[in-house]
Amino acid sequence: MTALPLWTQIREDWVAHGRDWTRPGFRAVAVHRFGVWRMTVRPKPLRIPFSLAYRLLFRRCRNNYGIELPYSVALGRRVVIEHQGGI
Repeated sequence: MTALPLWTQIREDWVAHGRDWTRPGFRAVAVHRFGVWRMTVRPKPLRIPFSLAYRLLFRRCRNNYGIELPYSVALGRRVVIEHQGGI
């Protein structure tokens, strides 16, 4: 089974979240997908700017929305995070 391209996965997640890019759950999942994708960038020096961007976006999602979803988490397709705080 081959992995889907980054934009295909993000589009599926966007549709699953009701085509609303402002939802914190969608943003957290999109940052996660970006974090997983950046690990496929070769050679390693080309990955550095993507890693810096990922760290910034990850921390923003964690601090603003309370959703901590690191790139090392195995996430399925079309994941929806509906309730992201006070659980």
